[in-house]
Amino acid sequence: MTAMDHGASPSPHPTPSVDESWDRIEAWLAEHAPVTYGTLRPPAREEDVEAAQRELGVAFHPDLIASLRRHDGTARRDDRRNAEDVLEMPRPYGPLAGLDDLVHGTLFLRSFGADPAEDFGADPAEDFGADPAEDFAHDGSDREEDAGWRRAWLPITLGIGRDTRGGLFLSCREGARYGALGRYSDEEPPSFTPWTSLRRFLAALADSLETRRPIDGAVPVAFDGRLLWEDVPEPLVEPRSALAEAERHAEPEPPVREYTAEVPRPGPDGGRAIAFFLRRITAPTPPDRPDVVFVEHLEPAEVLRRVGVVPHTLRDRSRARARAAGESAWAAFRPMVRAGALGTWSCLLDETGEPQGRRPEVLRRLSTGTRAVALWRQGRGEVHLAAYEDGRPVRTERLHRRPSPSRPGRPHRAVLSSSLPPEEDEPHGPYEEMLDLVRETWGIDFHPGETDLGVLPGGLVLPLLDDLPQPAPYSTVHHLDLGPAVERADEATLRAAVAAQLRRLAAETGIDAHPEIADALRLVDAGRPPTVTDDDPLGVRLRTLNAEAHAAHRSLVGHDRWTRPGFRPAITEKDRRAWTSRARAGRALRLFLEQPPHVAGAAVLEQRTSPDWRAEFLHDLDHARGARAVDG
Repeated sequence: MTAMDHGASPSPHPTPSVDESWDRIEAWLAEHAPVTYGTLRPPAREEDVEAAQRELGVAFHPDLIASLRRHDGTARRDDRRNAEDVLEMPRPYGPLAGLDDLVHGTLFLRSFGADPAEDFGADPAEDFGADPAEDFAHDGSDREEDAGWRRAWLPITLGIGRDTRGGLFLSCREGARYGALGRYSDEEPPSFTPWTSLRRFLAALADSLETRRPIDGAVPVAFDGRLLWEDVPEPLVEPRSALAEAERHAEPEPPVREYTAEVPRPGPDGGRAIAFFLRRITAPTPPDRPDVVFVEHLEPAEVLRRVGVVPHTLRDRSRARARAAGESAWAAFRPMVRAGALGTWSCLLDETGEPQGRRPEVLRRLSTGTRAVALWRQGRGEVHLAAYEDGRPVRTERLHRRPSPSRPGRPHRAVLSSSLPPEEDEPHGPYEEMLDLVRETWGIDFHPGETDLGVLPGGLVLPLLDDLPQPAPYSTVHHLDLGPAVERADEATLRAAVAAQLRRLAAETGIDAHPEIADALRLVDAGRPPTVTDDDPLGVRLRTLNAEAHAAHRSLVGHDRWTRPGFRPAITEKDRRAWTSRARAGRALRLFLEQPPHVAGAAVLEQRTSPDWRAEFLHDLDHARGARAVDG
């Protein structure tokens, strides 16, 4: 990170004094953020500064004393006001600490991370004022930060939680880092920042307020009389597509594995020796306790269509081939399913990936005009059943695996996503009991270990859209209470303002480059907002955005390919963030089209990346009111 990123002054001119920087900070706050300006604390008393130095046994750096003479911090640890109501430094530093909190924080951090090479046995009051070179023992390390917490480090900010878990510290330890600022947290070891003194930090803060130069990736925003800090948005990039990357791979053939067999033969000493040879065999079909959905009076092809199988991936596969394909790069982490006929019912089998048959969205669609019964395993030995009729749930059941009477102390096994190995001492467990219930109630005779389903049609799923939440009361977005704005505007005005915000969000995330979304936004502007279904072009686009975000996330997080030497994923962290932002923006579009404007407004504003989104929202509200007044 460059000095500019940290807000360090790039000019060759001498650094302003602490008093000069505070003059500039106070002047800016008085003009642009008078509410924040009114919360500045009074100066610390000289006798209190002296007492704090004696209690800690540390001679304060002159910059710190000069700052305390202007303001005894900007907030107290027990101050319950919100972050926007006091002068805070950029995240995660929090407000400047006053003397009481500085002493409290120093003693607390010393107790948890004391430098063993420094003398804590002496009386701090006796040491105060002695030769600094003797006060602060050197431990032989070339780096001052190579310690849990140095005795002469002082936490000068309270952190975002005001609980001494992180913030900025100032080093009063003689040496190359004397007067420098560092950062600390309860998650990472301390490290020094480019700010070599408190006066440089205050000068950078003043520069940032006057010129909006970022500090640690955040810029100041004046809103409603308060100073806020907003992250600088990352430049928009066109993310690489995990689904397009998958198209470059061919679907793999059924897996094979090699094993050794023992063949006795005479050894050199007349005894027996062991010869090893290799034989190629197809991988066995995994044990059958599958997650399954039974659908009445629907052909397997219609079941696969309703669940969302991508047409060009549809083909006949054995279970072994389906699993190999679903776990390959060709699948791009999309679920693999198969479907077959079972009398008057069809059965849908989840093979790999996120299970689809248990999702309410899927069960409603599968059961439209008919009946569907889903059976799946979850957790440790837990089996669930859900029955739907014409899109409505009519029955749910749940069974648990009972401890084995022959081995009561045996731990329960973790349950895999697609198959549960049968227990030797539990031939008729909860899965079989649930199948008995299915057989008795719906007449479905399904025996996974005996019913020969063989090769079945199936393919990769583009998952259906998730259900949207029920409308909630007015919410708060980044400390902006939407209640007053909603109450002052009628629904048409609010919807027009949210539509303007939605267009801004679409441009920020790049989703307006997709023709289906651009068309939807044009219809919104024309007052004819479209509906969204899973099968229309807009719905398919939103489903694709979700699949891209899921694939990008799985490509980088928690996947075993990271353990392979030399593996470099085609998808980067920037790609993942971009796809996640696009998927969330698409969800906000759905909320706008299907729910009240105050619900959509909260979702849209939550995703905005512009630091000035608050002012832009109020501007859009005023513009919508004016347009309504003209039309009226």
